Amino acid sequence: MRKQVITKFALILFLGAVFNSCAWSGCADDRFDVERIKNEGATVEGPLDVVAVEKEHIIQIEVGGKKQQLPFGFGNKHWLAVKSRLSSTVGLYLIRTADEMQLQRASGEIVAYGAVENGCVVDLIMAIKKWPK
Repeated sequence: MRKQVITKFALILFLGAVFNSCAWSGCADDRFDVERIKNEGATVEGPLDVVAVEKEHIIQIEVGGKKQQLPFGFGNKHWLAVKSRLSSTVGLYLIRTADEMQLQRASGEIVAYGAVENGCVVDLIMAIKKWPK
């Protein structure tokens, strides 16, 4: 019994130390710190107009034989979750990685839209932006 209590206490201390080492930036995980992302060469643009982003990513999908046009197509449910996080203090930002190999596919450019609060990405959705023909 005593060993279990000590083990649980040690685990709590360990998790606290991990959280504190990641929280130096103010984010729960420093991988989501916007300044760190920029320092690694990515571009972060925003805040963006949500309606314009939705219009840009309208995709026609078919569900149960019925065609629908939805922002982000089959990813619409996740888009709605990201969108629900947006407020006067949480903005929508476009994030492009610096690694060109990650950006290019035959169909276009891979980008991410992040909900950003106090310099931290709190939610994210990936999308492919078609290149002009």
